[in-house]
Amino acid sequence: KTTIKTRKSSGINAEYGEAQASKGLKKPDVKIVRTSSISETYLVGEGGHKSTAEDPMVIDSEHGEVIAEAIRGEVEDIDEEDRYEPSSCFEYVEDIMLYLRKQEIDCAIDSDYLTMHTDLNPRMRGVLVDWMQEVVTRFKLLIETFMLSVNMVDHYLSKVGKPVTRDQLQLIAATALFTSAKFEEIYPPVAKDFIFICEESFTMEELFTMERDMLSTLKFNVTVPTPVHFLRRFSKAARSDARMHNLSKYLSELAQPEYTMLKFKPSMIAAAAVYLTRKMTASVPIWTATLVKYTEYEEKDIMQCVKELNELVRRAQAKSLSFKATFEKYKEMKTYTVSTNP
Repeated sequence: KTTIKTRKSSGINAEYGEAQASKGLKKPDVKIVRTSSISETYLVGEGGHKSTAEDPMVIDSEHGEVIAEAIRGEVEDIDEEDRYEPSSCFEYVEDIMLYLRKQEIDCAIDSDYLTMHTDLNPRMRGVLVDWMQEVVTRFKLLIETFMLSVNMVDHYLSKVGKPVTRDQLQLIAATALFTSAKFEEIYPPVAKDFIFICEESFTMEELFTMERDMLSTLKFNVTVPTPVHFLRRFSKAARSDARMHNLSKYLSELAQPEYTMLKFKPSMIAAAAVYLTRKMTASVPIWTATLVKYTEYEEKDIMQCVKELNELVRRAQAKSLSFKATFEKYKEMKTYTVSTNP
C-alpha cells in the first residue's frame, strides 16, 4: 500500500491564491483566436449531426476555405497568418519543432524502468502522479509544471541506479514539483509550502538534499519535451477552438498516471489527443493533410495510442478509473467541463 500524505486544510490555498492576486499575477493561457462573424455554413458530422453556433464545428467566413482545402487534401500553411506576430516566433518555429523531435528521442524514458525497483509497481506510480495532479490543481500551477514534474520523476527513477522504496516516493514527487515549478512558474510555491502540503512528512533539508540528488542524476537537463509542447502546435494545425483545445489537454493529462502510456512518445500522445478530440466532436475530416504534415504522423501510426486513450476516457466516465484527479480538474466550467461530455 502506498501512503501519500496531504494536508486537507485549504489554508495554504487561500494564502497562495491571495499572494498571487496581490502580485497581480494573471495565469497565461493559450487562446485560439477566431473571428466573431459566423457564417451560415455548417458541416454535417457522423450520424447526420448538424452543428450549431455553440458547436466547434461551425465554420466562420475566415476558416471556411481552410476547411474546404483540408477536405480536398491540400496542406495549409498555419504559420503564414502569424508572420508579423513576434510572440509566434515565425522565423524559428520549424527549428524549434525539429529540436523538440530530436530531444524526445534523446530523452526517451525506459518504459520498463520499474523492474529495477522491486518495492514499486505501476499502480503506486499512478497513485503518486494522481496526487501530483491534485497538488498542481490546489496550487493553481501550469500544465507545463505538472508534465515536467512527472517527466522528472520518471527520468529520476529510470536513472538513479539504486532501488527506491515506496516510502521515498512522496519526497521524490514533491521535489520534482518544487523544482519544475521554479523552472516553469513566474511565482512558484516555496519549499515550506510543499512541506506543509505533505503534512511535514519530510524536512526542508531532506527536500533540498533530494533536489541536489535529482538534478545531479538528471545532469541538470530539465528542458525536455512533454505532450503539451507539441499539443499547442497540433491544435493550431487542427484549427481547434478553446473547448477542443481543453479537451485535448484533458486527454493528454489523462495519460500521465498510466505506466503503460510511457511507451508512446510525447508527440504521439499529443497527436492522438487531437485525433480523439476531433472524433469526439464529430469534426470532418478527422485527420487532414495539414495535420499529417505538422504532426508527422499518418492516421495509422497513432491508432494504437488513440485506442488506449479512448479506453481511459471510457473508464473515467464510467467512474472505473482509479486515478480521478485529472477527471475532477476538467469538470470545472473554466475547462468547459470536457471530462463529463460524452
